[in-house]
Amino acid sequence: MDLFRKSAGYRYLDAFVLANVIDLATRHFCMKFLISRTLNMMDRYIKGLGQEFVESGGFRERLSSVRSDARSRQESDSAADAPACPKCGAPMRRRRTRKDGRPFWGCSEYPACQGILDIRADSSPQEGRGEDGKG
Repeated sequence: MDLFRKSAGYRYLDAFVLANVIDLATRHFCMKFLISRTLNMMDRYIKGLGQEFVESGGFRERLSSVRSDARSRQESDSAADAPACPKCGAPMRRRRTRKDGRPFWGCSEYPACQGILDIRADSSPQEGRGEDGKG
């Protein structure tokens, strides 16, 4: 056994094992370091998302704010040329029918008030339905 340990082959094998052990230790350290850095970055990212959610809200809050902004722009655009409702006097909004997509003026107080006016090609509003709701 002592002869084998002292032989050149064993020394070569010993150097090979030692190099592989060092290489494995280096790989292990590098992997541990990279995983630690990745976890820290993900933790900071998740904390940032949580803070952003608290400050600006989630998807529904953002969607509702975008929708309300669009409605206010639509109201300000059509409020200047919108006629008054023949039933309640509130400003009317430009709307489209479900059936064929024709434009008409509908009361902005809908569903409390169901006053409507037809929009003609010459842009002069014509009264649609009467008080009984039939036109």
